[in-house]
Amino acid sequence: MRMAIYDDAGGTPGNLLAEGGPQTPTGASWNVFTMPPTYLPPGTYWLAFQLSTTGTTVDSESSGVSYIGQNFTFGSFPSTFSAGSTFVNSTHFSMVANYCVAAGLPTPVNTFTFTWTPTFTSTPTFTVTETPACVNPYHFGYDVIGPQHSLMGANSVHANSFQLSTPATVTSLSIYLGTNLGRVRAAIYDGTGTTLGNLIVQSNPQSILSNTWNNLPVPGTYLPAPATYWLCYLTDATTDVLYEPATGTDSGFNLTFGTFPSTAPYSFSTQTREASIYANYCVGPGTATPLPTATFTNSPTMTFTPSPTPTETPLCGSPSQFGLTNSTGSTSLLFNPNQVETSPYALPSPGHVTRIHVYVATNPGWQMRAALYTDNSGVPQTLLTESNPQTVVSGWNDFDVPDTTLLSAGNYWLAVNTNGATGTAYFTGGTGKSFNQAFGSFPATAPSVNDLGDNFVIYADYCP
Repeated sequence: MRMAIYDDAGGTPGNLLAEGGPQTPTGASWNVFTMPPTYLPPGTYWLAFQLSTTGTTVDSESSGVSYIGQNFTFGSFPSTFSAGSTFVNSTHFSMVANYCVAAGLPTPVNTFTFTWTPTFTSTPTFTVTETPACVNPYHFGYDVIGPQHSLMGANSVHANSFQLSTPATVTSLSIYLGTNLGRVRAAIYDGTGTTLGNLIVQSNPQSILSNTWNNLPVPGTYLPAPATYWLCYLTDATTDVLYEPATGTDSGFNLTFGTFPSTAPYSFSTQTREASIYANYCVGPGTATPLPTATFTNSPTMTFTPSPTPTETPLCGSPSQFGLTNSTGSTSLLFNPNQVETSPYALPSPGHVTRIHVYVATNPGWQMRAALYTDNSGVPQTLLTESNPQTVVSGWNDFDVPDTTLLSAGNYWLAVNTNGATGTAYFTGGTGKSFNQAFGSFPATAPSVNDLGDNFVIYADYCP
């Protein structure tokens, strides 16, 4: 038996997103199928299963909810659901998917080694008096990883205004930063919807963590509501900041990295942009955590005190590469506009692809996009990730892409699409493929391809 998840294509299953199995099912019980961790935005999805033999009974309910089936030889699920060979029945099977409410990949964690040293201590007797605890903090601001990013200069306060609808005790601010280029501080100001006012609270400086949420604690501070507040950040080096370009109000002022002023001196002209920043809070005034009070009874006992030595799991500061990384001896090939050119390269070990690099030899200045496809017996098949469009320059061009899930070692297709006759570097005698595609988003599944007889100079960064 195997199981899978498909996205929704207007009331029918669409593209394959993840699959698990095969495994032998156990009767009269839940059967758990492990799949690769897969990020899903909110929406409708289809849970699917297939059996290698007849005679297996799957629990179901005739609830008036239709299921859709397809005749298919047992094995890996098809990348797309074929509408021409489906059948429909009013049955709801007993299937569920387990998920965590989180976006992106797990953050690095500290692991510890312990040295056990015997010590003599007094045993305290605690009498705990609890105050209202902030067990599940709330937040206000923009808590989504923005679809675009930009390098923000050092020594400039950038601020976004947000509405707080209920009184709150703020405990920290969080901001998503793309590259690790120094230190960051955060603060909250009051004000109007277009102008910053007085400083309310600020964090201490701390080193930036790359490509993740940076949490900056602040002293617990009560904010009345409803009211407008400005969430601000300040860095001591040029830093990659993610944001939403279509909404929000962005303002700020120049400031040498250090303590925020008690009153904002002046503001930049505002623009529509909303950084990925939010404030964490507990509802209403009061202390955020229980406070223990202790009375001590001195009764000496021998205990073992662990001495932890933290060993931090490193971020991927120096990614590996696969593809063609050297353009020496290559030839320039003018791309046909509105055509996707692809070249196959082997990923030597499992990894997450994070960036694609393309070498432009002649005729720069056009728009280009880059993407990664799976391999299906020597031709590109399923889109894994793609970049935003950008204007190319002569030499190497770097295209950031959303990190993929962990990919197994094997062959993959690196692809580009351009809206003009850009001259990329290539080597003859390769097995590259091409297909017609108007400039824009890459298709989820590659159509029929043509042989190119060459491989162009392109490679990808990946992290373990």
